[in-house]
Amino acid sequence: MDELWKSITGYEGLYEVSTLGRVRSIERVVVNKRDRKMTIKETILKPENVYNGYERVFLCKNGKGVHKRVATLVYESFIGAIPEGLEIDHANGERTDNRLENLRAVSHQENCRNPISRAKHLAANESRSRKMKEYWERKRAASTM
Repeated sequence: MDELWKSITGYEGLYEVSTLGRVRSIERVVVNKRDRKMTIKETILKPENVYNGYERVFLCKNGKGVHKRVATLVYESFIGAIPEGLEIDHANGERTDNRLENLRAVSHQENCRNPISRAKHLAANESRSRKMKEYWERKRAASTM
């Protein structure tokens, strides 16, 4: 699949997002607080992996910054606004795979039923439960000594 770029709504001329889930800052000249002109070079932004596994980037406009999820930027730039009551689902269950072909708008219930995401979630919970059980067994054993 070829990589296509589109401007991010509300950040036209500042940032673009691609069908492969990459976000870039566009080269531009800005005036800093000391009234000096600075050139900001075009760069691909490095997404931050949030605690829940989703990627987000920091976008800045007129001195005000905001974090935005990459999946949301891709979906809204190429498909349009997310319909009311729906959320973005990663079809393959990989929260860091923000390619357009992997994103779809579904209800929260459908998102929870995604078999791939569900299997990963259950495996993570099972692992967490096993670790907690081991922890409490060690703690109980240590307190009886």
